[in-house]
Amino acid sequence: MHKKGEKFYDFDDVRNEINAQTNKLAGLNKNVCSDPISLTIYSNKLVDLTLVDLPGMTKVPVKG
Repeated sequence: MHKKGEKFYDFDDVRNEINAQTNKLAGLNKNVCSDPISLTIYSNKLVDLTLVDLPGMTKVPVKG
């Protein structure tokens, strides 16, 4: 949703974009951040799906 009109067709590119946005919003140490990361997946073979990584508590301790 941060790159309007851009489409990713390779799931490795999707994974890389999620990692890049996580680093941008939460830092390289994967800190907890109040900004959600949203992802919408469209397919002509599956139902449409929107994923939102909501901010919240983490069960894995992280630095910072």
